[in-house]
Amino acid sequence: MEPIIISEQIYTLPTKGVFYPPGNPLYMQENFTARDLSTQEEDILVNRQLLKSNLAFDKVLQNVITTPGVEPAAMTVVDRRYTMVQLRINSYGPDYEVTLHCPECGSSHKSKVNLQEALDLGLSKVKTLEENLEYFNVTKNAHNEFRMTLPRSKWNVVFKILNGEDELRMAKASQNQKKAFKGQDNESQVFTTLLKNLIVSIEDSKDPAEINQRIRIMPAMDAQKIREVYFFISCNFRLLTELACNEDGCDFEGEMEIPLTADLFRFNS
Repeated sequence: MEPIIISEQIYTLPTKGVFYPPGNPLYMQENFTARDLSTQEEDILVNRQLLKSNLAFDKVLQNVITTPGVEPAAMTVVDRRYTMVQLRINSYGPDYEVTLHCPECGSSHKSKVNLQEALDLGLSKVKTLEENLEYFNVTKNAHNEFRMTLPRSKWNVVFKILNGEDELRMAKASQNQKKAFKGQDNESQVFTTLLKNLIVSIEDSKDPAEINQRIRIMPAMDAQKIREVYFFISCNFRLLTELACNEDGCDFEGEMEIPLTADLFRFNS
């Protein structure tokens, strides 16, 4: 029996397919198709165990993507992230209640935002890979590997574009850390874990022990620069909305980022 697809949508990849190797169905492709969420995916998204292990989103993507041959685990983290946001909008509508905190006075603002407008605004600020390579003076080594020189240490570093497999591996490492610390979040290793997964080589050495040692002593300026460059090179985006604050005389007006969490898929019912 063929699967019944009630509603199928066309999705436009933020990466334009530039990070996928030849032979991958998303290679140099801008679009793919996926159906809307169903009650089956709703069950997955309320499963706390799957959410904690980061498997919920992966299982949802496996279910809903209809373009033949697309493996969610091989999709870049950015393309997966975009797909989940657009799925939420297409399946439930764009309205979303969120609490924003003014960066100047710290006051809280509860408001209903339009996620489609927030997504479109964020994507409008994403530059092409070629523009980012030139701006950050980064060299492309392969379809998903890039070389840069760090500002403080002057080390030559090659980093890769993370995909779903990397995301699941980091989630598992985070869970193991929490178990080791008896359930408490160990935020001190968040940046270290990210760099260990991002970096392919330092000074042309691919030895994991040497890379880990250099990461431990890496100047904060260098670590921050890698994260900044990676964000833009990977074609990442933010969900953005406007905030005007008049609390206690505060006159802040500007763009604010909407946090992307599992709360996007939680509803009062």
